[in-house]
Amino acid sequence: MRIELLGDKELIAKFQALKKSVGKAALRKGTRAGCKIVLAYAKAQVRVKTGATRANLKVRAMPRSRKWFGTRVSVGGTKAYAGKQFYYSFVELGHRIGKRQSKSDKAVNGTVERRSIPGTFKLMDAAKAAAPSALAEAIRVTAQEIDKAMRI
Repeated sequence: MRIELLGDKELIAKFQALKKSVGKAALRKGTRAGCKIVLAYAKAQVRVKTGATRANLKVRAMPRSRKWFGTRVSVGGTKAYAGKQFYYSFVELGHRIGKRQSKSDKAVNGTVERRSIPGTFKLMDAAKAAAPSALAEAIRVTAQEIDKAMRI
């Protein structure tokens, strides 16, 4: 989900008047605050069997890029649950059951349909449910950081 900075014209004018690095820092703090709200919704939505997924939901910075920056909620690893959180992507996005066929198996037996298991999309639903409050919090914190930088 991509979010653009929208707000009153006064806030955008202040943002553009700041040094680029200071403005990015303010936006990073704002998006982190918004993602923490999404994280709370996500932890409430995720099913718990072992607790590995809920324990490994984290707010992280997006990969470095010259074009994009921000934060995201993702499932990451800790040593306590080494490897178990990897499988949550199959639950979230869906998967197929059965062995993949090689070319020789297809030639002999024909193609065999593998059963498809649909995804649950709990994290996506949590992001959609939390979007209005997370966006409001992100804009509030960003405005607060911009005002703080303007005073310095």
